[in-house]
Amino acid sequence: MHNNSLKKFPSIIEEALIEAPQGIHVRLLFQDEGRFGRISDRRRCWAPVPSRPEATGGKGFLYAMEAVSPLDGDISSLVMPWVDAEAMSIFLAHTVRDVQKGILLDVS
Repeated sequence: MHNNSLKKFPSIIEEALIEAPQGIHVRLLFQDEGRFGRISDRRRCWAPVPSRPEATGGKGFLYAMEAVSPLDGDISSLVMPWVDAEAMSIFLAHTVRDVQKGILLDVS
């Protein structure tokens, strides 16, 4: 979160609590995503004699998205081959199913 977001955070939470249906449990989740993969460039590298390592060209990536509740450590995660608005919508729907108690507030 950026400093401006941190300043607004208490008012965002207060507004979400006011708008939440009566009796619903509100849970705070922090979300992040990351890219993991490889880039195989042909280059020299150390290897014991007489082996001769081979590097196949190409790139491959996977994207991991996670949401965690700092209060109780509950986590929801999903690994996708790409990240875009559609993938984020899929992840949010997955997270809502995992959490099942409370509301999900997106302040991005």
